[in-house]
Amino acid sequence: MHNFGVMKLTAAVSVLAATLITACGESPGGNFNPGTNATWLWNGSSWSTLSATDGNSGLNLVYWKDFGGLVGLTGDWSAVRWDGAHWITDSALPGPPPGSSQSLSSGGSESLSSSSLVLDEANDQLLAIGLDAKTVWGWSNGAWAPVVLPKQWPSGLQMSRLIYDPNRRNVLIFASTTSDPSRAETWTWDGRALKRASPEAIPFAVTELLYVVPDEAGHILALGWNGGFSWDGARWSPVGPACPASRLGQIGMAYDAAHKELIAVGSYEDGSAGTWLWQQGGWKRVATVSAPSGGLSSLVYDPELAGLVLTTFPISGCCWFEC
Repeated sequence: MHNFGVMKLTAAVSVLAATLITACGESPGGNFNPGTNATWLWNGSSWSTLSATDGNSGLNLVYWKDFGGLVGLTGDWSAVRWDGAHWITDSALPGPPPGSSQSLSSGGSESLSSSSLVLDEANDQLLAIGLDAKTVWGWSNGAWAPVVLPKQWPSGLQMSRLIYDPNRRNVLIFASTTSDPSRAETWTWDGRALKRASPEAIPFAVTELLYVVPDEAGHILALGWNGGFSWDGARWSPVGPACPASRLGQIGMAYDAAHKELIAVGSYEDGSAGTWLWQQGGWKRVATVSAPSGGLSSLVYDPELAGLVLTTFPISGCCWFEC
């Protein structure tokens, strides 16, 4: 496998980091515009179009150098790769871990949600939580193999989320107790050993999280609708919520390593989109000369392009959610 060095450190934090959460239930107003199929590039101050017609790359975007750069995993584990101009199908990318017919759709006993999947950049492998919630599978050298076995995992705990921490170069594991799912613990995996990272319970419900991403201060942010928390490697502290503004539908969010900033893109009902910058524990609207279209969105950092890549495609009006 390749040694990414600094490039790996600045790659996408996880498949989830750029993945939007679609919350169904609220309908848009009469001026609703579903958005467009397109791919965009953020250079630290403005957006430019990479493709005006091709954006349907799946909602799980990741920069994976060993598989040709930008990769998108779709709900049925099919995969696409960006060739510089278009998203093309790539059958060489991994299917689901052994022993199941898992999908990347949300929910269901036979599904593997995107929050259970992460690219461990420090160890050159894709990680996935097994259906037993006690096994971690790793894709490396063309095959799946267990890297954390049930006998290594504490009794009474179930893994619920994986997050890659590029600053400490390990994987955070959120683990809930089987007796009280509302309480969870923070563990780390460095490719060799498991370690409980904090003696205190996580001060939030893992199921309510929308995004877990790094910020410009070297922290990991866990953000929900109503609030968020920041991880400094030892403890969690309260910060602002995931929603950068009211009346937003879909949101994409990712850390831009080239410009050392956390960016969010939110979709409005009229098909336009806004851009926000995370500063001092909250969001600040960024005025840009150009703006991407709205719709479903996935956002990830590409070290080769030295900026964020955004893909958008139309969303049904039935699944609109307002912050």
